[in-house]
Amino acid sequence: ADISIDFEKRKYKIDKAEENVGGLDNSLSKMKADAMTAKQMESELKGLDDFVDKTEKLVARGERDLQEMPESLCQDSLDKAEGSMEKQREDAALSQLKYSNILNLFTDSKCPTCDRDYEGFEEVTKEQVDNYESLCEEANYKFKKMRGEFRNLRTGLSVKVELENDLRRNLEAMAEAVVDRRGKLEAASEFAKISNLKADPVAAAREIREKRHAISEMRTEYSRQKDYHDLLVDERGKLEDCTATLEKLVEPEYDSGGYDEAQCQMSKSITIRNELSDELIEKSKHLSGAVAELTSCKDKLTRLKEDNHAYDQANKRLSTAKALQKYLRDNRDRYTGEIWDYFLGSASTFVEACTNGAITKISRSEDGKFFFEEEGHAMSMSDASGAQEAIMGISVQLALAQATQCPLDILLVDEPTADMDAEHSIAVAGMLATKGSQVITISHREMDASVCNNVILMGESV
Repeated sequence: ADISIDFEKRKYKIDKAEENVGGLDNSLSKMKADAMTAKQMESELKGLDDFVDKTEKLVARGERDLQEMPESLCQDSLDKAEGSMEKQREDAALSQLKYSNILNLFTDSKCPTCDRDYEGFEEVTKEQVDNYESLCEEANYKFKKMRGEFRNLRTGLSVKVELENDLRRNLEAMAEAVVDRRGKLEAASEFAKISNLKADPVAAAREIREKRHAISEMRTEYSRQKDYHDLLVDERGKLEDCTATLEKLVEPEYDSGGYDEAQCQMSKSITIRNELSDELIEKSKHLSGAVAELTSCKDKLTRLKEDNHAYDQANKRLSTAKALQKYLRDNRDRYTGEIWDYFLGSASTFVEACTNGAITKISRSEDGKFFFEEEGHAMSMSDASGAQEAIMGISVQLALAQATQCPLDILLVDEPTADMDAEHSIAVAGMLATKGSQVITISHREMDASVCNNVILMGESV
């Protein structure tokens, strides 16, 4: 049979179909570009139409607002109002001066004890003072009224000028938009003449997809047939070689004895193969069980290693904790003393400033008792006066508060100067104010308020 096929002719048809699809692609791209350009022009024209409509409304509203403005609202009216206001300001100042003079004469001409006129002073009556006071108040009232009218007039004039400027800007923008719209309309008309906007890009794209799908199927069929053709040619060559070889072979003589021996040998081989197959299945099952058991042992060994590692780590941490516990227990008194030395150093500075150097230091013994040094002599807390004890207590509390970590830089104190005299009270209040924190204190001493920025007085309601 003839299996020859003209594959070159088929490939030529596929290539021509792809060229046609390429031309359709170019046409579709141009159609999409024209459609996008037309859509952009339409959007620009719509934007210009909306802008012109909006600007027309703004112009109409601006003209209406300007018409509602009074015609007398101008710069000349503002200048006249300002001149009248300044003249009234002078009249009010003159009236105030006259009232002050007559009031001084009235006050200085009479004895504050017996309310009689001094000798040599002109008599001034209470009615005259009241008349001048009325004239002064009337002049001030007129001035304030004229000043308010001037401000209103100035504000109205500013609004009018701004409206005129807005109207001018809107008219210019609208004229520019109208010119731009006319130009874009002409450009859109020319573009519509030279472009094919009536074509349907969706239908063209669908046609291209269908043609591409047909070409893909043609190529697939072409490849399949070519592979099948090559396989047939190859197999046909093998068949021809086999036929030639068979023609050269001589048909062997039939040996019944050898055939029976071969059959017996094949039966034995099949039996041995079946036995070996069964043995292989048993060994495979045994091997699978051994592998599973080995995997379980490996998992147990891994867990034991992990537990052993965790145990070693726990022992190390326990040893470290015990060593740290012993170290802290052995050095507890020393650390406590150092901490108290730090606190009492800050407290000593505060006390020394508040007592004007009388108490220079606060210390703590190993058994926990507190002492202070006054003028070079060590004294116990029982020897301190009430004010000294209060100052030292505040200093220690302040040192502890400053050592405490707190996100709010606020210090709250209640009656810090209750047991002190005025001198020590003002000294403690002044030192608290210099600590850099926001100090909120409650006190019954009015003198403490002298160093405070804000004072809130609280008492019983009447």
